[in-house]
Amino acid sequence: MRSSYLKIHPLTILFLFIAFLTGYFQYIFYMMSLIFIHEIGHVTFALFFGWNVKKIVLLPFGGITIFEEMVNRPIKEEFFIVLAGPIYQQFFYGILTILGYRTPLLTTIHYFILGFNFLPIYPLDGSKILLLFFEKFFSFYHSHSLLFTTSMIMISLFFGILRSFLFVLLTLFLLVQVWRFYKNIKPIYYKFVLERKLYSFSFQKQKRIQYIKQMKRDYQHYFIKNGRIYSEKEYLRKWDFL
Repeated sequence: MRSSYLKIHPLTILFLFIAFLTGYFQYIFYMMSLIFIHEIGHVTFALFFGWNVKKIVLLPFGGITIFEEMVNRPIKEEFFIVLAGPIYQQFFYGILTILGYRTPLLTTIHYFILGFNFLPIYPLDGSKILLLFFEKFFSFYHSHSLLFTTSMIMISLFFGILRSFLFVLLTLFLLVQVWRFYKNIKPIYYKFVLERKLYSFSFQKQKRIQYIKQMKRDYQHYFIKNGRIYSEKEYLRKWDFL
């Protein structure tokens, strides 16, 4: 892996500095090791499917793997990529257990990372799995809107259980990420449709729709307008979001 792939978030640097001053060396070692292995899982499967990995960002409580990839990649590929992180982490934890390195602290951190990452709050793994579930049943655009609503509901619950500075910092960070996700819903939707307009995709499933906002991932569409049926390419030639 190129060193340019790996970035450390400023909050992580602050977190490491505080941990250094307070002597939590073992805690930091376990946390960063598990987070790194978790993200390596995402990267390994992404490279297996031929995805372009831009970078890994290490956070105090997890990591984010950022891709430079088309939106219209198959849902099943993204599902395996998302799931690979927790699987790699669990496998690494199992190896440490076999080798006799398991401690109560390691176990607590391991299951905290797993449990926290499966929360349906963007950009955690749980939100990505939930988004893929939404995209199986709803349009691309409305799936993202549903995820934003779900993330905001979960964050509002977080505010009700804040008990420490770390939780406050964590919740504020997630709130910023969810707001950025909301601001990016339309741009990512335009990218989704523009890819369909410019490139050819082979989807086995077909669906008849009336409006562009009804378009789904993994589907080839036919548009019904004024009693006439248009292919996806024919209809999108007229589409201009500018």
